[in-house]
Amino acid sequence: MNAQAPQLSLTVPSRAAHGTAVAGAAGAGLLLGVLGGNPELGLAAVLVVVGGIVAIARQDLVSAFVVFVVYSNAAVVAVNSQGMPGIVVVAVVLLLAIPLAQQFRSGTPLVVDELLFLLLGLLLATGVSALLARDTALGMDKFQTLAIEGVLIYFLVVNVLRSPAALRLVLWSVIGAGVFLAMVTIVQYLTKTFDRPWLGFAALDPAYLSGKTTEPRAGGPVADPNYYAQLLLPALGFALVAALRGRRTALRLAAAASAATIVFALVLTSSRGGALALVAMLALLVALRTVRPLQLVALITAVCLALVLSPSYVERLQTTTTSGITAQSGTTVAADSAQRARLTENLAAWNVFADHPVFGVGPGSFPLYYQEYAARIGIEIHQRVRSGQDAGKPPEREAHNIVLGLAADLGVVGLGLFLLIVGVAFAGLLRARRSWLRAGRPDLADIASALVVGLAAYLAAGAFLSLAFERYLWLLLAIAGATIGLARRMAADAPR
Repeated sequence: MNAQAPQLSLTVPSRAAHGTAVAGAAGAGLLLGVLGGNPELGLAAVLVVVGGIVAIARQDLVSAFVVFVVYSNAAVVAVNSQGMPGIVVVAVVLLLAIPLAQQFRSGTPLVVDELLFLLLGLLLATGVSALLARDTALGMDKFQTLAIEGVLIYFLVVNVLRSPAALRLVLWSVIGAGVFLAMVTIVQYLTKTFDRPWLGFAALDPAYLSGKTTEPRAGGPVADPNYYAQLLLPALGFALVAALRGRRTALRLAAAASAATIVFALVLTSSRGGALALVAMLALLVALRTVRPLQLVALITAVCLALVLSPSYVERLQTTTTSGITAQSGTTVAADSAQRARLTENLAAWNVFADHPVFGVGPGSFPLYYQEYAARIGIEIHQRVRSGQDAGKPPEREAHNIVLGLAADLGVVGLGLFLLIVGVAFAGLLRARRSWLRAGRPDLADIASALVVGLAAYLAAGAFLSLAFERYLWLLLAIAGATIGLARRMAADAPR
């Protein structure tokens, strides 16, 4: 006992010293910001440093805090809507370096797994493609985004999440972020304050405000209904698995309430791709035997009740038809213009890939080629932008399909690496699930199941969207990588 006393006496002053130094830095940052005429920068310094103090005091909560902020898009909203400096976004992610440094000091080895190597390969392919692109500056901007939102986030998250408790905490952080965003959306809907962005977490629908539509579509913190639906889906998947498979009644009830809240917000997006991804999610829950027949009936009933609350969404879903979709623009009304436009974008992306098969046309560069290739197809070209500051100009449309978009941008090299990353992640999660089931740890198997369901739903929605707001995908893959690594370590430590 006496031998341990010096260690305890040294630990407390060490943390106190760190906290004092951090508090002093916060004060200095605020003072310099005010004196320099940029109080927002000073406030940002205070928030980041206070977050650092919390990180030092409760390192087990750092990952949960960072995941919540990233998944709710709070840091980006603070920059775009509240005028905070852009460094806040990176600073929040770098908070994970605090527990990582503590682990390194304690002798815990760094995790460098196959997914990280593949991600670095994708980063290299993106850089080469950017250098060969028509717009090198645009390509290098996408390269930087992948380096920060992909490689950096993956490396930090996979090294910080080392225990089952940490994994459960971050899954609940994703659920919490989804519930928070959903609640803002629901409050906006119930109060009919569609002209109020709610600090940037409930983007305004310009089509509704301009009178082009009679029902607004929720855009969430990303200002796009379809991408908002996409980011809600993994949170819904995690909540459903927790509600269906949880061991504690209180947590199951909380998860069920969370799922119901997120479903309501999902309906308010009126996203057809989100609806199809939800169907795929339910099918996967059945395939994984995560849901019982009566539970499935209850889930379907709940979704139907949510749809009843939004008859305009039901009407929109009824337009999902292939009738007349390939007709020339203006010759049919059987399929709506959005569907014909998506087909045009998909075919244009495929043709761009066929003409530039190795490294593509450059990261994010397909829109620069859209008009040229869409004119050859002629289904629904979108000759001009109809509103906004670019009204009247030829639009630069995205591919609206993750696979085709990456094929056009990065060619077979980049696309192949991306598909390999996704395939390795799913294979690893399924192996971890089987391993934990054999070991009699269904609670851990449920973590893997939740990630399989969440990732699959996100990618299913991506069949109708480009890879925008990619930090969500890389964050989910990082949590998946941490789960796979934990399963390997537990299997290696298990008695033989």
